[in-house]
Amino acid sequence: MTGMPSRGQVSFGDSPDTLPPFASIVICTRNRLEALKKYALPSLHALDYPRFEVVIVDDSSTDGTREFLSEYCQKFHHIKAIHNAESKGLCNARNVGVNNSKGEIIAFIDDDCAVSSNWMAEIVNAYTDKEIAVVGGVSYKGDTADIYINDKHVWGCNMSFRASIFQRFRFDTGLKYSHYCDETDLIGRIIAHGYKRVVARKATARHYVEEASYRKQLPLTAYLNYHYLNAKKGSLWGYYKYVATHSLKHAAIVEYGLNFKGKRRSPLSTGAQVIRKTMYYLYVFLLEIPISAKIKHAQEEKLFQQNAPTM
Repeated sequence: MTGMPSRGQVSFGDSPDTLPPFASIVICTRNRLEALKKYALPSLHALDYPRFEVVIVDDSSTDGTREFLSEYCQKFHHIKAIHNAESKGLCNARNVGVNNSKGEIIAFIDDDCAVSSNWMAEIVNAYTDKEIAVVGGVSYKGDTADIYINDKHVWGCNMSFRASIFQRFRFDTGLKYSHYCDETDLIGRIIAHGYKRVVARKATARHYVEEASYRKQLPLTAYLNYHYLNAKKGSLWGYYKYVATHSLKHAAIVEYGLNFKGKRRSPLSTGAQVIRKTMYYLYVFLLEIPISAKIKHAQEEKLFQQNAPTM
């Protein structure tokens, strides 16, 4: 590998004799060492791209990931590992990866993804316009010909950004209720501010969707993430109206099916459970989500305004 350039050193679309942009590939992992060893790492060793680094963010794993990576990174100097002392979720881990990347392009794959050998080259080649800030590839379900989710949008298991965009945008750590929506929120904000997103159809990955602590869902967690996004983007009046007419009822139906339907409970136990759940959802829906969402929205707009584009 050649030396690591500073961000912005190489211009996209230079003559063929110019070195291709240096790229950083970020993998966020937690307690999924076997997937990392089986899928992501072998495919990255087969990449047909001359200038890249791999940044692995170990989000406080307890399955031997830290020990494995400590030895592994000594063998492969273009791979480095960042170990979080405390797990703070996927969005935080992605931001840690960004902070420790040196590339002009920062790409993300999951630890249970295997990318094609031309993946990085196809990603880089898709940045044909300086207004393009996001490029994603096409992901397949394991070894099948079936598309993972769909191929019209950019998904977190196969996505990339111009590094300079992170001067104005970051993954929102307020999306804490589940792993859903991190890329949806970030890419949506980037596009809303005038940048472009494209899908490089030849930048393919195979997503084997291994079980993970990030993906384990408690009841309604993804639902709460969507509420957080709606509160951040829309009016508080519209948010509270939807909560009053739909959300509280939906939460009650789900909790009833999980904790009460067909189960024998004492009146005292039932009453205590109902009070506890009611207080929790009233607090989350009426206070925690709207307040934190509006504060975060103001912070995001301030970050955008303070940092002039460098692309």
